[in-house]
Amino acid sequence: MKIIGITGRSGCGKSTVSAHYRKLGYLVADADLVAREIMEPPSPCLKALAEEFGADVVQNGVLNR
Repeated sequence: MKIIGITGRSGCGKSTVSAHYRKLGYLVADADLVAREIMEPPSPCLKALAEEFGADVVQNGVLNR
């Protein structure tokens, strides 16, 4: 099995390339999507972030991006 990492700045086509690989049947893990999902309430990550960086990083129960 080969693992390919796709990196680059915003707007350089990472999503387009990932979509192409999906169409070809490859499994694609989207780290941005995973990061958003693990920050959804009631994630224990939110509590840990607030403890580490201060309560203002979480507002109204969600991550203050």
